[in-house]
Amino acid sequence: MTTHLSPALLRQLSDRIEHAMGLYFPPDRFIDLDRKIRAAARELAFLDLETFANWLLSSPLASDQVRMLAGFLTIGETYFYREPRAWEVLQREILPALLADRTGVNQRLRVWSAACSTGEEAYTMAMVLSQTVPNLKDWQYLILATDINPNVIHRAK
Repeated sequence: MTTHLSPALLRQLSDRIEHAMGLYFPPDRFIDLDRKIRAAARELAFLDLETFANWLLSSPLASDQVRMLAGFLTIGETYFYREPRAWEVLQREILPALLADRTGVNQRLRVWSAACSTGEEAYTMAMVLSQTVPNLKDWQYLILATDINPNVIHRAK
């Protein structure tokens, strides 16, 4: 098996992946992309890395290819209160402003926790809302947690 892909092939793969999945691999992360594509090729029993790369580039990525690649290309890092400074800003500045605008008028909050792997950030959001929103029981709220990687979604369920 070819041990590494050429920078030109990695650039093409990066563009294809960005277009199909929204995951961006700049040139300074081509080493990571190469390693992850190699792992996917091995898992799918491709004997040649370039053949696998060319297979991915041969036509628009199908939904099963996107799901498979997501399992290899995403980080899957998640934990409660990840990025503490962001939670502080949300709790001290953003939520109070939203609450002030909606209290007594349109007491609804909708939050999307994108790329949250198995969902710890979404659970953190629920905890922050319960600590920050007075009379939360009087509000309608929805926390939507999503991720592109079907493996972590399965674990989250």
